Amino acid sequence: MDRTVLLVGANRGIGLNLARALALRNWNVVASVRPQTRASNDPSIKEIEEVASMILEIDLAKEQTVADAAREFGDSPLDMLINIAGLGPEPDNWYEHSAELMTEKYVINTVGPFLTAKYFHPNLKLAQGKLINISSNAGSITMCKGEDLAYRMSKAALNMMTVTLAKEYKMNGDNIAAIALNPGYVATRLTSFRSRDNMEECIAGMVKVLESVGMDESGTFLDWRGETLPW
Repeated sequence: MDRTVLLVGANRGIGLNLARALALRNWNVVASVRPQTRASNDPSIKEIEEVASMILEIDLAKEQTVADAAREFGDSPLDMLINIAGLGPEPDNWYEHSAELMTEKYVINTVGPFLTAKYFHPNLKLAQGKLINISSNAGSITMCKGEDLAYRMSKAALNMMTVTLAKEYKMNGDNIAAIALNPGYVATRLTSFRSRDNMEECIAGMVKVLESVGMDESGTFLDWRGETLPW
């Protein structure tokens, strides 16, 4: 296994399914879980332990856990970092939002992925790897139909962070590709198990995109079919 991927938020839903799919394609899977989840002996931990060669503990709301995880990972090359963990869309109505809720979604959905990109940057640079931020078409201003205000704002900010890092990487000669990827609307805890897309089909499509994108696609917003989405 000569390719290593770190999946941040890998013990459930898209993360667990992606971990399994990439392991089958001979990726060395490193997974992160929340310290609270691991401490609670959640059954999902055993599922990801069956797939991953290493489990790191990351709480995206606590920067020190990201720094500690990077230190534990060491100085090995990292071919791909996939930021999956996040908070979901609710509440629907704008007037139900509070400052606390909006801040929490921004911290987890935007700042957290930035921190993993920051602390694992040396590892990505060693491998001339890929930073994949799992976004959503809800983060597209062009496609906005209202509702889910804080979630949309946090994903739009994640998209901007992705593009900014892509340009920074290029300017600095890092040879790291940064991509925002919409995984499809699949049944997970984040979506309250509602869906419009089939999980297996979306995972297969995502794997194809993850393995095929490179510097030519850096700074783009793609969906699981490989199609470009509007900002």
